[in-house]
Amino acid sequence: MTQFRVPRLPLRSQAQPLRTPPSLRPIGVRRQRGVRPVRLIPVLPLPQPRYAAEDTEEQEYRAWEAREGGTFPEFVCYRWLVRRMKMVPNTDFIFQSSKMGGRQLAGGAVVDFDFPFLLLAWRVQGERFHIGNPETEARDAMQKLGLTGAGYTVIDVFAQDVIERTEYVLSRALNGEQIRVIVD
Repeated sequence: MTQFRVPRLPLRSQAQPLRTPPSLRPIGVRRQRGVRPVRLIPVLPLPQPRYAAEDTEEQEYRAWEAREGGTFPEFVCYRWLVRRMKMVPNTDFIFQSSKMGGRQLAGGAVVDFDFPFLLLAWRVQGERFHIGNPETEARDAMQKLGLTGAGYTVIDVFAQDVIERTEYVLSRALNGEQIRVIVD
């Protein structure tokens, strides 16, 4: 039987360190014993990812929702007031303002947008929960009567209107005009 000789390779710890070819070494730097030359490679910043407009809007809404705790139509109203009308939150308007005891007392109300200097209150209403449900409609009517008795002009802004025609609906609501009226 024939025996083959396998060459014995040195262990990794015994292998010679890799040497930088002279062409890649910095010019004018002498290599000292035990010191490795540093390669000067520029580090470029990573490009920022570009998002589509709807992704940016969704991210902005998620951050606002976590901070304020509102719905998407309320976010659209809030953003319109801050960006378009240049209003200052908690000064020009108050978001989610409790009136007449808020949710704690019977007959109390939480106004989505309270404009204290204008005595104007916006209630952003979703069609799914506020139209066609007699119990909810009765509670909304009682809240509206209470707020009107306190001197407020109450405007019901419906979610679908806000999403479809933001500028028209909100500019009229800021002037105290009710766009859509629920008639039984």
